[in-house]
Amino acid sequence: MVERGADEAALPRRRGGDPSAAGIGQFAITSTTIGLVLVALLTTPLQAAGEELLFRGAMMPLFASWVRAVRPALVLGMIASNIVFGFVHMSVDPWLLSYYAVFGLCMAAMAVISRGLEVPIAFHVMNNLIMMVVGALFAGGGGIVIDRSVGMGGPFMLVFIVVDLVAVGLVWLYERSQRP
Repeated sequence: MVERGADEAALPRRRGGDPSAAGIGQFAITSTTIGLVLVALLTTPLQAAGEELLFRGAMMPLFASWVRAVRPALVLGMIASNIVFGFVHMSVDPWLLSYYAVFGLCMAAMAVISRGLEVPIAFHVMNNLIMMVVGALFAGGGGIVIDRSVGMGGPFMLVFIVVDLVAVGLVWLYERSQRP
C-alpha cells in the first residue's frame, strides 16, 4: 500500500469523475493482489477497531467530560473527537474531508444509539475491508495507492455518505425495535 500526498503533485494522475482518480484501475489478480487481500483481511479489522476504540471509546467520553450537562456534553464529545478523527486521516481534499467528517459522526451516532462500540466497529471494519479489497483487485496487479490530496474526492463521495447515513438509520430502527 502506498500513500500519496501533496508533495507528489508532480506525478501524473487523473482527476474528476475518472474512477482511476480514486485508485480504481484495471482488474487483475496476481500474487501481489492475493498478498494485499490477505494482509487487508488480517490487519484491517484491527486498524478499524483500534480507531473506534480510540475515537469513540476514549476521546468522545474524554471531550464530553469537559461539560456537565448531558446533551451539550454528548454534542461536544461527538464533534471534538470527530475533528481529531478527520485530521488524523490527513486529507486536504474537501470531498474526502467531508466524507471523513460524516463517517466519524455516523460512527459516533451508532455508538450512542447502540450504547456500545460493537456496531461502529463492525461497520468500520466492513467499510475499510471493502475499500481495501476493491483497491487491491483493481490495482492492476500492483500496489494500492491511497491518495488524499486535493482533487481525489468528488461528487461520487456522496454515495458513500448516503450509505453511512442509511446505516445509522438502520441501526436506529433496529435498536428502537429491540426496546420495550
